[in-house]
Amino acid sequence: MDPSRNKDKGKIKTFVGISKLNEWQWPIDGPFAGYIQARSLPDIGNFVNYSPTQIIQSSTTTIEKPNPQTSTPSIPQSSWSIPIISSEGNFFHGSYHCFECNC
Repeated sequence: MDPSRNKDKGKIKTFVGISKLNEWQWPIDGPFAGYIQARSLPDIGNFVNYSPTQIIQSSTTTIEKPNPQTSTPSIPQSSWSIPIISSEGNFFHGSYHCFECNC
């Protein structure tokens, strides 16, 4: 991915207390679709909900949806050979199975 490094960005605004929030969600369906939800601790307490209007008002520049460029991962044609050192200092050489692609 290539990040947008536009140097002509406006002053960044922030929400009060945002640095104390550690769990974030961006629902895409349901009553809070489009909102940003955050809370101090995972699975504890209620979410602070930031509405789409609040999000838009927090920026002095246009908010653009990112369009990352991705590629298809390659599949190895052979097993990997990785030496392992035992607790006695001996080397073991072995082939290891790639669980992701079953090669």
